[in-house]
Amino acid sequence: MAYKGSKGTIEFFDDFHENNIATTTAAGVRWLNSSDAGNTAFAVTPALLGMVAQAATDATDDDMCEIAHAVLGWSGQNGQLGMETRVRVSVGAIGSIAFTVGFNDDALEDSNTLPVELATATFTSNAASFAGVVFDADATNQDFHVFWVDDTVNSSEALADLRMTASLPVISRWYVISVVLDDRGTGLGLRGTFTVEDEISGLFSQKVFNTSLDRDALLTPHIAFENRAGVAHTFNVDYVKCWMSRPSPIT
Repeated sequence: MAYKGSKGTIEFFDDFHENNIATTTAAGVRWLNSSDAGNTAFAVTPALLGMVAQAATDATDDDMCEIAHAVLGWSGQNGQLGMETRVRVSVGAIGSIAFTVGFNDDALEDSNTLPVELATATFTSNAASFAGVVFDADATNQDFHVFWVDDTVNSSEALADLRMTASLPVISRWYVISVVLDDRGTGLGLRGTFTVEDEISGLFSQKVFNTSLDRDALLTPHIAFENRAGVAHTFNVDYVKCWMSRPSPIT
């Protein structure tokens, strides 16, 4: 999408080689984390490829861990808002987990529910505003789906259109997920491009929609996962890259 005027871009990249994750905001904290009792919250952790942000649940149904950028100030009203991350479920079973990657209206949900969940064929949103990628083992079709909610009103798109067909994730396999939201002007929801790439198989799934998400909604990059049975899971985030167009200079 071509932008009007010369705005520039705010860019942010973190590959978790600094200890910058905490439960509350403070100097040097870039990421906030939260987890249910008995779990291991997201923390900088050594891995074969370098450092990752890693969290683990115990074997308790509905336990959740989440991580989000500490600033709730990302919006798409000045041109484009985007995030890209590389994630994997390294321990557990795909058939007993749900996770979301996207922009959320709360840094931390602080509850036993993800921002968005998909049970059988029905989405339930805990967030008031969200746009991103959802995987939920409770869904009839265990594939990645895209979803958005604006001012507590869920997307009205058909479930089949939101589904990334034949995209069931695999344990210990890395997935690059991106959410890009483009401004369409006053009174129009952001245009969303949602992409999931399986680095091993090369499978590339993408959905593009004119969403209902308000262009001026204040959001933050957010990643979370939740047990769907009494099975422990470990989840890794390799990096997060975010960008946002700057407003035109005021003269």
